Amino acid sequence: MLLEGSAASMSQRRRSRAEAGERVATDRQGGAAQAIDLGIAAVLLLATALVYAQVAGQKFVSYDDGFYVVDNFKVRSGLQVGGVAWAFRTHYFGNWHPITWLSYMLDCTLFGVDAGAMHLENAELHALNSLLVYVLLRRLTGARWRSGVVAALFALHPLHVEAVAWISERKELLSTFFGLLALLAYAGYARRGGATRYLASLSLTALGLMSKPMLVSWPFVMVLLDYWPLERLRWEGARAARFAQLSRLLLEKLPFFALSIASAVVTVLAQGETGAIIDRLSFRARAANATIAYVWYLFATVWPARLAPFYPHRGEQVSGWLALAALALLLVTTACLLGPLRPRRYLTTGWFFYLGTLVPVIGFVQVGSQAVADRYSYVPLLGIFMAAVWGVADVLLRTPWPRALGAGAALSVLIPLGAVAHRQAARWHDSLTLFAYTVEISPAAIPQVHYANALQGQGRVDEAIAHYEAALALKPDFEPALISLGNALLRLGRVREAIPRFATAVAAYPSSELAQLGMGNAWLAAGDLDSALAAFRRAIEISPERAEAHNSAGVALARRGDVAAALPYFEEALRLRPDLADARRNLETARQTLAKASADRAARGVSYPR
Repeated sequence: MLLEGSAASMSQRRRSRAEAGERVATDRQGGAAQAIDLGIAAVLLLATALVYAQVAGQKFVSYDDGFYVVDNFKVRSGLQVGGVAWAFRTHYFGNWHPITWLSYMLDCTLFGVDAGAMHLENAELHALNSLLVYVLLRRLTGARWRSGVVAALFALHPLHVEAVAWISERKELLSTFFGLLALLAYAGYARRGGATRYLASLSLTALGLMSKPMLVSWPFVMVLLDYWPLERLRWEGARAARFAQLSRLLLEKLPFFALSIASAVVTVLAQGETGAIIDRLSFRARAANATIAYVWYLFATVWPARLAPFYPHRGEQVSGWLALAALALLLVTTACLLGPLRPRRYLTTGWFFYLGTLVPVIGFVQVGSQAVADRYSYVPLLGIFMAAVWGVADVLLRTPWPRALGAGAALSVLIPLGAVAHRQAARWHDSLTLFAYTVEISPAAIPQVHYANALQGQGRVDEAIAHYEAALALKPDFEPALISLGNALLRLGRVREAIPRFATAVAAYPSSELAQLGMGNAWLAAGDLDSALAAFRRAIEISPERAEAHNSAGVALARRGDVAAALPYFEEALRLRPDLADARRNLETARQTLAKASADRAARGVSYPR
């Protein structure tokens, strides 16, 4: 018995030593794995910094930055109670994205209205998003190097420059940040369950939708992840079993679908209210452009050349034959993935991720006058990157040197992409640099006007006028060109030439407060104070919060000799925009004039009954 007990004790000690050895080996492996993960994260951050550190010295551009920050008093005032309330209730500029407004306000509170600080904030968010892509794919698939390459493609691809180097696209970065966190929480819920993880994913999705409604496709994305790599949706066995499995997963996501529907409704109302939705295009034109756009993004992913901030929509002239060719390519690709390539689940998930996440911005509901936009590819390209990297890796695994070939292939793609992205980011340095480049490759009316505005800001007014006229040659009733050309002519004192430009703008866009304001300024310069005052009052009726219109109406009244009537207009202008220096000077002058007149009356002994 003693020998048996000793043998048992020795066996137990050997098992304990073996288990301890396994734990040490596991700890060592875990430590090594963690070190590799940290190394990949460091390389991602360094590569992103090499491309985007330059944005710290860049400026605001005239392309929407004025609406979002530079001329937006609510944002410039920083985080205040009134501003926070405004962020949640406004549809300003055709959007409802309170989290984005709060982000800008926070920047202004911390750094002031500083373009460099805001650019760095964008770059930091992009770097965080790149890290989140790596962490998400690493946890979902366990494939370290494939996940790292996908994250590097996301970080360095030139199509993503617009979302990072443009301050007005903060909403894309924020939405993606919360969306990736939501998918991380969802992955935890899918594998381990728990109401906390589910609610975290739902809450993060809501924050993403309140940054930009791009995440309306997120419930669909979660179903795709259920298919691969989570494999909760196996799609094998009897049809009834598959249907029951799919129904259960869809039912699980009903709250996410509800959020998406609510966000879509609010977005359509906001954009419809501000006229951002272009409803004059036929369904044929919109469908054709959308089909071509799907293929355009794929082509630009492979060959990112001649990228620009604006690609004009061809309207009813969009090529039907080109659309049919694009549709054929999309259908053949989809058929292959659902047929012979179906066992490669990562291909199916990546392809439908790309198709599905582009739906909100592909143009079936046309918002704006662009055919495509680089920024719209920020999230959808993740699907293409996943499919491509996993597919190439599978091919390389059949070769004798998969790691060496894989590393060489990755570097041969990433280094050129990073170089092109660096050059593209430099083009966003300021309005003059950006649009001088843009009009060379896309001389449409919108880039022409922005380039002209930049030239006018440099005092090169005659050059600016030439580009305004070039824009009008392309689009004779283009409101921004008419108004900006009128303002440029007024600046040169060419009042008689300016008046017809504003008159054309007012006739074409009678509900434009900017056209009415320009018309009033032209009449003011011509000395027709009554006509000027009528135009300014019409501008106020259209947009009661336009401080410049109140100030200009006050100027017209003061010049007409009715200083007392001008005073409330100056006060209202300052209430709306306390930073409007012209209104402050005019108010002080008006008060001094009234005080002097009162003193003169008192000196003459003139009194009035109370």
